[in-house]
Amino acid sequence: MKKLALLTAWWVCLSLAARAQSRAIEVTTNRNVEVINILFTQLSPEFLADSLANPWMFENTRLMRASYDFFQPWKQHPAVAATDALSKSLGTGVYLLGLYYEPIPEASPKSPLSPLLLEAVHPNSDSARHLVNSYMNLLNRFYREAPVDSFLRTYDPVYQTALQEVKSQLPASNFIPTLEAYYGERKNGYTIVVMPFFKSQWGMGWQVGEAEKQRLFNIIAPFDAQYWASKHTVKTAGYQNPEALRTWCVHEFGHSFVNPLTARKPYAQAIDAHKGLFKPIANNLQYSDWATAFNEYVVRAGEVQVAGLMGQHTQKKRLLAQYRDWIYLPHFNRQLAYYRANRKQYPTFKSFLPKLIDSLSARR
Repeated sequence: MKKLALLTAWWVCLSLAARAQSRAIEVTTNRNVEVINILFTQLSPEFLADSLANPWMFENTRLMRASYDFFQPWKQHPAVAATDALSKSLGTGVYLLGLYYEPIPEASPKSPLSPLLLEAVHPNSDSARHLVNSYMNLLNRFYREAPVDSFLRTYDPVYQTALQEVKSQLPASNFIPTLEAYYGERKNGYTIVVMPFFKSQWGMGWQVGEAEKQRLFNIIAPFDAQYWASKHTVKTAGYQNPEALRTWCVHEFGHSFVNPLTARKPYAQAIDAHKGLFKPIANNLQYSDWATAFNEYVVRAGEVQVAGLMGQHTQKKRLLAQYRDWIYLPHFNRQLAYYRANRKQYPTFKSFLPKLIDSLSARR
């Protein structure tokens, strides 16, 4: 019976993958995200350690330092203070606002803002929209008053190198069908937003749009150190790492499948009921609450499961070793392996989520 269940599950996965046409991942830059990053960089001097104090950080913030130095004269601009103020409620979610607007210097709304972002900005949705629109207008002003266009033109060779490095190392053509088969859901499109002028090993995923218009975005800073070729060009922008790119795609696109579900009230409340399970993760202290940690466990276990589906067993072993400090990961992996083996009963991750949450009772 177990063998039959596994065969049935695999047939369901194949059927979903067959229906999920092999769509290319778009790779681009986003002017709004870049302007927000310019402002955020002025608020993040702690990342710009010198080579003696922190050699790794020095090598992995070469491009970030160029942006920081270029815009230092505009550090007191109101847009910097506004970014700081908005980050108090949104954190780095400020970057996501740029995805909902036409490119600066117009920056008019092009998609309805996510209710999750609006709720974080202000409890009243109308007030939240007013605050966000005012912020985007201030970005327009910063673009006009500061030499943003000059910076973008000067460092265009860096952006082109970053784009080329990512485009040349995208995951195999079966990646998107496999990811959609695993989560049991199809999206309208996938976009990687390359953001080279920030510290290495930082990124975030988000979904814009609803129903058939859902598009997943993956904003990625460099993976590795960057090296200058001349004052305005680079030998590498830090993206020449296909394994890191694939892992980042599974991880950040995975968040776009998972987080919109777990943030909904029925699931969020059920997850919160198990908050007593939270324990800080060694070397990952930025995950400081159970709701965030739960999402991370689901997505990281998803990385392991997708590697298995794609036959990347070496990668699967590497991930398990890399995440050895995540104490509940074996439990999440067992549960999601069960989900994979019972896709007839659980055709989508959404349908399995209540069982996954209930399974946490055994951990208490």
